[in-house]
Amino acid sequence: MNKRIKQVLTVTTIGIAFIVAFMTNIPAWGKIAFFIVPLVMVTINSKGSRLMGKANQLIQKRDNSLIPQAIELYTEALRAGVTDNFQMIAATMLIQHGDPEVGRKYLEPLTTNPKKDIRCPAKISLSMYYWIKKDLGKAISLCEEVRDENYRNRNLYTNLCTYYIDRGNTKEFEKLLKEAVSTGNVGVPIYDLEAVSSMLKNNYQRAGEILTSLLASIEPSFPDPYIHMAVVKLHYGNVRDAIELMKKAERTVFSNTVLYAEEEIIRIREGLENPDTRLQYVTSLQNSLSDIVNGRRIKLVENDKPRCEDDILPGYHEEPSFKENNNLNRFLNENIQEKDERELNTDITDDDEEWIRKHSEEN
Repeated sequence: MNKRIKQVLTVTTIGIAFIVAFMTNIPAWGKIAFFIVPLVMVTINSKGSRLMGKANQLIQKRDNSLIPQAIELYTEALRAGVTDNFQMIAATMLIQHGDPEVGRKYLEPLTTNPKKDIRCPAKISLSMYYWIKKDLGKAISLCEEVRDENYRNRNLYTNLCTYYIDRGNTKEFEKLLKEAVSTGNVGVPIYDLEAVSSMLKNNYQRAGEILTSLLASIEPSFPDPYIHMAVVKLHYGNVRDAIELMKKAERTVFSNTVLYAEEEIIRIREGLENPDTRLQYVTSLQNSLSDIVNGRRIKLVENDKPRCEDDILPGYHEEPSFKENNNLNRFLNENIQEKDERELNTDITDDDEEWIRKHSEEN
């Protein structure tokens, strides 16, 4: 039975029960009988809500080992029946951490929901399913439909920026970054993508300033900022710090929608740690910026490099002393006001409200 119809029937049945109980003279046992059916229906409907609550509590603990248990509870909640908002949350979690096909099954009906604040977020979440399936056209189309409805949130901009980078449309990527800032939809992923934009313009100092402040203020739960900062470090020949950043990336959450494969991060870190392959991996990473920012497997150059045990490689520009307390919103606003429309030099690819407010209030 359709969930919305069940909700209507529940409310109607309860109403009838109250009318019968208080406006008729039937015996007490008869009145009790009239309440049995609606009570059973309420219990069934509330089961999904209770399961959702338990799943949310597990997720809030930020313990990777608890995610499978939470996903199981989300799946049970969907089967039991929940409100549209809960259905969207649970289905989104399934796309990210569980079975994407099941998530898609529950999200698709919500994309035609009459309520805009259900319909639009559902499309944004569903776009991730198509991105996983390598259908960039469909993923972008769903998000652009949301933009056409003048609905905006941070997930929309994070997803669309990622999709356009993946497609190689760097002009649209830059445009969306500026739009995210101008509409106030910034979060940790947007700051990270701003650093990526700087890297692609060969401005590694600006990227380093952004990422240093970001990582000093919060520990992102996804690997991207750590990997991007590792690339900045390697630009200055700092293999030691790059290795440590790769280790931190390995300790983050890996999901269906994460950009980087854990195995690839480990491969790069081990390649940098090995003196026999260190220079090979440094050179390969520097030649593969497009692959790195898109989360693709880097192509190794021929290993004709000598053995190297140096943690700081000679012959590189001296690494700047990156500040840890930069006003990150100032960096973003500078980008909005920037008149330079140069093209990016290559093709590429919630967090913490208190942290965002703190930085937005600085100078």
